[in-house]
Amino acid sequence: MSGVRVALIASARHPITEPFAGGLEAHTWGLAHALARRGHEVELFAAPGSDPALGACELPVRHVVLSAAARSDTSMPSALHCLPARPTRRTVCVPQ
Repeated sequence: MSGVRVALIASARHPITEPFAGGLEAHTWGLAHALARRGHEVELFAAPGSDPALGACELPVRHVVLSAAARSDTSMPSALHCLPARPTRRTVCVPQ
């Protein structure tokens, strides 16, 4: 049986590399490695800084700038006030 072509699209927020930011990143890393070991052709699309052994294609990251009106919107979850500043693990907190 020959391998199949598999595309994995990971989160663009955190790179797929150790130490993992969370379970999604750990699962994606393990899945990509396991499929490749079984002879499948794996194409991973992930955040910049992902494990070079995976040969990931970097997803472009758009930088979000919230207007004053958006920042003052009380219906916006508080988690959205901290947005990624760059495709790294750092975040910038926008004053509420």
